[in-house]
Amino acid sequence: MRQVEKTTPDSTAPAGLQLWLQAVRPFSFTASTTPMLLGAALSYHNQQIGIVDHIQWFFLPLILACGLLYHAGSNLISDYFDFKYGVDTQDTRGSSGVLVQGLLQPVQVYRAGLLLLALGTLLGISFVISRGMFAAVLGGIGLLGGYCYCGGPKGYKYIALGDVFVGMLFGPLMVFGSYYCLTGNTDTMFIFPASLPLALLVIGILHANNTRDIVRDRRANSYTVAGVMGFRISRLYYAALVILAYVAVVGSAAVKLLPLGSLLVLLTLKPAFEALRNMLASTGPDDARLTCADQLSAQLHLGFGLTLIVGTVASSFFI
Repeated sequence: MRQVEKTTPDSTAPAGLQLWLQAVRPFSFTASTTPMLLGAALSYHNQQIGIVDHIQWFFLPLILACGLLYHAGSNLISDYFDFKYGVDTQDTRGSSGVLVQGLLQPVQVYRAGLLLLALGTLLGISFVISRGMFAAVLGGIGLLGGYCYCGGPKGYKYIALGDVFVGMLFGPLMVFGSYYCLTGNTDTMFIFPASLPLALLVIGILHANNTRDIVRDRRANSYTVAGVMGFRISRLYYAALVILAYVAVVGSAAVKLLPLGSLLVLLTLKPAFEALRNMLASTGPDDARLTCADQLSAQLHLGFGLTLIVGTVASSFFI
């Protein structure tokens, strides 16, 4: 991959907090906040049906803080390596833009990413003290997963493993991690059925972005699942991700792996159809419709996640 290390700060750069907010991309944080809140909703539901005895709710702000610090740190690390390897350029639409526009130096972004990951790890020590070393294992997986997305000798993003690992990290790991830290309970009766749809939809966000960037990624020798599949199959793969998310919830509710309230996600079918229509109508990676494909996917993920959370909690009142 082409390596680029130096850049010159733009004299028109935004300053201070505004610049760093641009760098960490807070609009993406719903992808991590939603599964953590779902873990909390499952904790409450399981307490109501007698699976969980006690919930340490004072841990919830710490859980959210740790998850967001890891997410923000990973965003910075990803920006650094994508810029270093030439994946991000002036016409790239998925990055924060702080490096390709010369607003920050690469070393600043990299060090800030490491700092945020370190802060998240320090906060996570409280869970290790309270819950034991299993919490450290969960945190370690999250830390390595966030850094190695683009970092390390060969980030897994660049070898078409991003979909698999991002799905696991922002699906089962975050949902179960939140649930475990709140309850200390390892009963996974509802965890996988509840987290699988969110995993599929967060992969959809990533895949929509990568489908749009197929040509640019190939030029930089970055191989995503979209790049390996090609544009036509990528559209069908995206459709499968969205459809299977709904099938998973309906099927799990039918066999009582999820409470009936989870069917509230069906209220999000309209934005799901909009996201599908937008993707399937596109004719190539440079189709203007793909400019907003990741945004539509993120909105669907958020709406789906919130209705799943509300439905799960509401089911607790009708037991």
